[in-house]
Amino acid sequence: MAFTDFLPIPEINRLFQTNDGRICIVVDLLAKGDNSYVIAKDIVSEKQFEWNAVEWNNNIDSILSDTHPFVQEYAKSIKSAKELIQDELDEIQTKRNAGKELKGKCGKFKEFLWTFAGADKDLLRMCPTDHARIADFGGTIFMEGLVFGLSFGYGAHMLTDSMLISSVLGVICFCLTIFFDGFITNTMYSDGKVTISKRELMSSMPRIILGIVLGIVIAAPLQLKIFEGKINDYIINDHYKSIVASSTYEKNEERIEALNQELQKLNTSIEIQEKEYENELVSNRLGIGPVAKEKELRIENTKRLILEKSHQLSQYNVLRDSLVSVAKHPYEADFSFSSKIEALSQIASFKNNESYILPIANLLICFMFIVLSVLPIINKMLMADGVYEKLLKQEEGLTEKLTRIHIVELEKKLKN
Repeated sequence: MAFTDFLPIPEINRLFQTNDGRICIVVDLLAKGDNSYVIAKDIVSEKQFEWNAVEWNNNIDSILSDTHPFVQEYAKSIKSAKELIQDELDEIQTKRNAGKELKGKCGKFKEFLWTFAGADKDLLRMCPTDHARIADFGGTIFMEGLVFGLSFGYGAHMLTDSMLISSVLGVICFCLTIFFDGFITNTMYSDGKVTISKRELMSSMPRIILGIVLGIVIAAPLQLKIFEGKINDYIINDHYKSIVASSTYEKNEERIEALNQELQKLNTSIEIQEKEYENELVSNRLGIGPVAKEKELRIENTKRLILEKSHQLSQYNVLRDSLVSVAKHPYEADFSFSSKIEALSQIASFKNNESYILPIANLLICFMFIVLSVLPIINKMLMADGVYEKLLKQEEGLTEKLTRIHIVELEKKLKN
C-alpha cells in the first residue's frame, strides 16, 4: 500500500505519555488510503504502534491529563494531524498575504507576464528565484496569442474588407488563444523535471495535434501576404490562359487564320490577273478588246472580295483585341480568398516548380507557426519545478489530506 509522508514536525512536538504510563514519541504522520495515521514508538520497548488521526485527536486530552510531570510541558505541545496540516496551510497563506503587500514591487511588466502564465501572483512574489522563469513562460503564451491574433485578423480582413470586423475577430482570437493555452498548460500533468516523460508526452498529445492544425491554419494569411506578388502573377496568368483557351477565342483565331489564308490567295491571284491584263493591253493594238474587259472585270471583283474579307478580318481582330484585353485584366472575383489559397497551393507545390525555393520557404513559415503553437506545451514539459511550484503542490496535497480527515470525522459523527 502506498504511503504519502506529511512534512516532518519538530522534535518538541513528538514526545507524549499514554494512559498506561508508556513514554512514547511520534515517529511519523502518514496518509493511508482514505485515512490518516499517527505512527508512534515506545521509547522503552522500541515497539511501534499506530493511531487513527481522528482517535488521536479525540484522545489527546485524556493522554495529556495523565502525563508524567517531567514530560508534561512537551506533551502540551502535541497536536493532531488535522492541526498540523492546518498549521502548514496557514503558513502558506501567511506567505500569500505577505506577497499582497509587495504588489507592483517586482516589476509591472514582469507581473503583467505572470498573468498569462496563470500564476498566483501573491505567492509567486515570495519566491524571487522563480520570477524570471514564470515571466518567460507567460511571455511565450502572450507572444503566441499576439501572433495568432494578428494573423487571424489579417485573414478576416481579406474576407470582409472591414477594419472593424477584422480587429474584433483578431482580439477574439488573441483572447481564445491565451485562455485556451493558459488552461491547458496549468492543468496538464507535469513531473517537475527538465526531461519529458512518457506520461507527460501522452497527456499533452491532443494539444500538440491541435497545435499542429492551428499552426497550419493560422500560417495561411501570412503566407498569402509574403507570396502576394507571386500569387497575383499566377492568378493573372491563369486568367489569361483561361480566356485564350476558351472556345470563343479559339474559334475567332480559326476564322482569322482562314481569312488571312484567303486574303493571301486573293492578293496572289490579283497580281497574276493584273499582269495578264497588262499583257493583253500591250498585245492588242486595236485597244481594249473583250478579253481585256473581261480581265478588268475579274480584277474589280477580286478587289471587292479582298475588301470584304479585309473588313471581316478587322472585325475578328477587334474581337481578339477585346478578348486579350479582358485576359490581361482579371475580374475582382479572381482575387478572392479561395482563389489565392488555390494559387498558393500551386506555386508552393514541388511538382509545379523547377526551383524548390518557394516550396521550402512556404514549409518553413508553416513550421514556424506550428512550433509557436506547441511551444507553451513543450516549455511546460521541460520546465523544472521551483519553490513556487513546490508550495502550490504542497498546498494542494495538504488541502486534500485535510479534506479526507474532515470526511472521516463527518462519517464518524453520522454513525454515532
